[in-house]
Amino acid sequence: MDQSDFEKLKRCAIGNLRKTSRAATLFGDTVLQPTGLKVTQFTMLGAIAEQGSLSVGQLAAKMLMDQTSVTRSLKLLKEMGLVSSVQGSDGRTRQVSVTPEGHRKLDEIMPLWEKTYGLLVERLGQEHFDRLLAELEVVNNVLR
Repeated sequence: MDQSDFEKLKRCAIGNLRKTSRAATLFGDTVLQPTGLKVTQFTMLGAIAEQGSLSVGQLAAKMLMDQTSVTRSLKLLKEMGLVSSVQGSDGRTRQVSVTPEGHRKLDEIMPLWEKTYGLLVERLGQEHFDRLLAELEVVNNVLR
């Protein structure tokens, strides 16, 4: 590899998206630290609450995660009493839903999350933030 190859690597969209994703996760995890949840667990809890109930496979598809990672995160959420699961009607799947304690946790976290989002919008500017979300949606759609 020569220097031009290294320059190409620095401009790799996938590498830069992953780096940005890790930075966003670190930012979110730091903000959520007092709540006892990581950003992945919080977004997963919100995704389940939005749907009411869904299977592990449906949740994995919704979050673009593999089922093993979803199962690992769900185990932690169950241990915290934030979600419960029951055997699906077909006997092969498990349906996951948010417990009353999980809904309370979401209610507790939302003001903190909104404040954090406000700080991010303030740092980026509303126009840039809106453009960023639109571009991320385009990239997501192209890559799927």
